[in-house]
Amino acid sequence: MLFLSEAIAFELDHRAFCLLRGIPCPPLLVPAAEEGRLSLCRLTPEPSISQMSVLGKIAAVCPHPSKPLLALIERGSGKLLLLGFDGLPVFEEAAPRLPKGSPAWMTGGYTDCQFDVSGTYLLCAANASEDHVEIQLRETDRWSVVSRAVVADPFGASLASFHSTARPDTCALWLAAGQDGQCVFWVMRDGGSLRATIEPCLKNTVPPVFSPSGDEFLSVDELGTALQRYRYPPAELLGVCESPYGADDPFGTSLCYLDNSRALACSSNGRIAVVDTRSMRVVGELAIEGHEPRPTEEYYPRLAGDRSLRTDISYIERVGDYLIVVHPLHRPREPGPDGRLKFEVWRDGMLCFPISCVLERHAA
Repeated sequence: MLFLSEAIAFELDHRAFCLLRGIPCPPLLVPAAEEGRLSLCRLTPEPSISQMSVLGKIAAVCPHPSKPLLALIERGSGKLLLLGFDGLPVFEEAAPRLPKGSPAWMTGGYTDCQFDVSGTYLLCAANASEDHVEIQLRETDRWSVVSRAVVADPFGASLASFHSTARPDTCALWLAAGQDGQCVFWVMRDGGSLRATIEPCLKNTVPPVFSPSGDEFLSVDELGTALQRYRYPPAELLGVCESPYGADDPFGTSLCYLDNSRALACSSNGRIAVVDTRSMRVVGELAIEGHEPRPTEEYYPRLAGDRSLRTDISYIERVGDYLIVVHPLHRPREPGPDGRLKFEVWRDGMLCFPISCVLERHAA
């Protein structure tokens, strides 16, 4: 078992369960909570954290790669906001109007946004109708739309989100509609124009997670039973790996590559498998100090008698050269009259480890 300690640690005054995005250099993490609170966590030259709040709820957030600027999507209204790190507004765009005849329950609007690696463009996704999603390419001087692409939504009113591919001109657009299904489109930029094509190999999977080289990716099927490795492009299945923890603890939704031949896959119970991606074999388990696999009842006393192993890790993410481990900061109070433990407002913590440190431990 690989054991990690001595992390750069951040304690947030809000959750980071909904959103975590960042930039690799200089390393900056932007965890956000739906209720409108977010943090700017800088890892160098000295770890520091500053808090921000917005008036509405947050559906998505993305920092600019080189400027003190955040792009946000407001939940509910679906509008696009650009804010400075000081919280002052820079630009605002109302949600695109839905066509006449759209269902009354459908709110429409923007669902996600993402800067390209140069910061020259901002991608935005919006529900254009019940069965179509519009992708916009905006230049970042005046924030005007320079290109559009529309893709068919096979499920209707899906949540659309962008995911990096390690290729500067390509990103993945993941459409998710809960139990109705999920699919992936490749969004490709050629200068100032866009095109999008569906990926037939990825049906009802989590979003693809790419290797540092960008020539392969991992995904997990909807049941979490299989971790799948694909060559790209075009997508070609190269291998499959089952969860080492059995059917009761399948793979979850968070994955990351350590390098081009090793990856981490988090299970539904928060255990972290180390995978050799060339052979698609689990070769170890990563344990985090203070968050080691323990009987479930030790993490959750209300589940007394449950001796199955788990951790309290919510998810993992790679940002630049760091592995980010997100976990809840439980603060139990004395039991109430009903005998149940009372908790303060749920907050999250983040532990940040250099990828080089993880690889050194694996090689030892």
